Amino acid sequence: MSGPDQPRDADPEYEAFFRRWYMNGVRYARRRHRLQEWEAHAAASEALAELWVMWPEPSFPKEEDNRKRLYFRIVMCRSVDIIRSNVRHRKLAADAATGHVPASLAVSRGREPEVTDGEQLPEQAYAAAEALAEAADILTALPERQRRSVALEHDGYSARERAKIKGIQESNERVDLHRGRATMKKIRAEREQEGATE
Repeated sequence: MSGPDQPRDADPEYEAFFRRWYMNGVRYARRRHRLQEWEAHAAASEALAELWVMWPEPSFPKEEDNRKRLYFRIVMCRSVDIIRSNVRHRKLAADAATGHVPASLAVSRGREPEVTDGEQLPEQAYAAAEALAEAADILTALPERQRRSVALEHDGYSARERAKIKGIQESNERVDLHRGRATMKKIRAEREQEGATE
């Protein structure tokens, strides 16, 4: 008997997808985002875990190419999360090296900080990494349908293609994308307001 608290039975299609694409996701995370090996494995594993949750949904894409695109999109988002965490820890390490914060705060969650001698990373690099991480973070805060619309639109899919992938009417897909963009704009404005009042 299955239920919300019961594990699902193995799915042969998912298992085959896992075997075909897991290491591709690891290599993508290492080459594209320059993650360490253990970080790349974490990003790929988390992406496949998210796919496992979405796999039985009626709107989940049935075509291999669309599943693959979604998988790599999630790997990218998880990689950005790791980058964002590392940027914060590298800032702490740099500040610790120049005496700005106690060294005990510069622990890097298992990753050795690359900045240990007071050398500051370029501010442009920090800003770019933070901006990318913020966009990915806001994207994950959207409702699932809106999140998929924004992600697929970013990948270059037309409204008709997105609607087909999601199994909904094109008019409904346009509404999802509009709401997703509006929600992202609202979240960004709220966070900027919070930052201004801190």
